[in-house]
Amino acid sequence: MAMPHASPPRWTRAMVEALPEDGQRYELAYGELLVTPAPGRRHERILLRFFRAIDTFVTAEGLGELFVSHGVVSWDDASYFLPDLLVVPASESHTDDWAEVQHPLLIIEVLSPSSARHDRVQKRRRFQEAGVPLYGIVDPGAGAGGGLDAGPPSPASAGPPHLAPGRRRRAAHPRPPHPLHPALSASSPRSPRPIPRRNRMAARGGAAVRRLKPGRVPA
Repeated sequence: MAMPHASPPRWTRAMVEALPEDGQRYELAYGELLVTPAPGRRHERILLRFFRAIDTFVTAEGLGELFVSHGVVSWDDASYFLPDLLVVPASESHTDDWAEVQHPLLIIEVLSPSSARHDRVQKRRRFQEAGVPLYGIVDPGAGAGGGLDAGPPSPASAGPPHLAPGRRRRAAHPRPPHPLHPALSASSPRSPRPIPRRNRMAARGGAAVRRLKPGRVPA
């Protein structure tokens, strides 16, 4: 009788891609598999509103392509993300190979009780490491259309630079506006504001995303 194979120390992108299509969303962050249920109608309505405003702007400005719920972003074997909304730059939109998408212009996630902590903490940290310039988090509970926090996915530990004694601090150069900020402003009931550097909302993220041991397929 064949003995069961020992579970690998972590999940990989290939293992996630081999999971059955059962309506749930499987993503990978730092080798951890995270499973969230299929989105509901409210989630889809919010995404549709953002799609209408952003797609018109992206097309008119020739920035690239917009994908809703069908985009894939992966920077290594330990990461695999399926963003709710993804803008791929024109330089990477000529192919059907998602592996070539390495520099997304914008990623937006709509929070749910099962994904909030993951969206606010693990994803934001991984997107910051990859250099994603703009990450938007939509909170459906913040109003009729969902409140949007949009800004660079800054690391939680960021702080003022150290200055040697006697040295004067130079005035910071303003960061140039992201080309998609006008579209985000038009699609949100309130103007986008920068994501807080310190992740004060992490503890309010709702139920943790279901985590599975490597090699285990969810029931």
